[in-house]
Amino acid sequence: MAEDRDIDRPADAPGDAGTTGEGFHRLITAAEARRLTGPLEIVANADERVAVATRFDLVALDRFEARLELVCDGEDLVVSGSIDADVVQRCVATDLPLPVRVESTIAVRYVPLARLEAAENEAEIELGEQDLDIIGVPPGTKMDLGDMLSDSLYLALYPFPRHPDADTFLKERGVQSEAEAGAFGALAALRDKLSGPE
Repeated sequence: MAEDRDIDRPADAPGDAGTTGEGFHRLITAAEARRLTGPLEIVANADERVAVATRFDLVALDRFEARLELVCDGEDLVVSGSIDADVVQRCVATDLPLPVRVESTIAVRYVPLARLEAAENEAEIELGEQDLDIIGVPPGTKMDLGDMLSDSLYLALYPFPRHPDADTFLKERGVQSEAEAGAFGALAALRDKLSGPE
């Protein structure tokens, strides 16, 4: 099994593979991927988790791990596997912290950017029975597995998380529940209709 230490972990890599030098990065070339044996396990350290949490406005990212299979297909690198993370989001109604377990699968194909730009459909390349997410790689740069994993985590998050105690929290502070607000809104609409011009 390949380990996290087998992957390039730059402390600061501005511009490399389109990164900013901040956050969670694991840089690799197709040649390096060919030398890996077995699945690759990647684990974000504390500083990297803080960077990802800050990037996506999360309360916290307590754990962020991935188990990947890397397969070279000509010039392309196909990455499949899963991510497993313990995230703390913010409730959209109350701003209360909301712990969430995230488990998601990954299917990505890195392709040379020139070929991607030449494709008729730049968003996707048809790959038989299944479409993979496509990432274009500029010439002379490495593929950033860490950045890809960060994006995959963000896409796996529910966009409008709501705390199970949100209604109680709001009611204690004099805020109407959604059901009450809907009922009063309907009554107000009926009243306006009855009092309006015939």
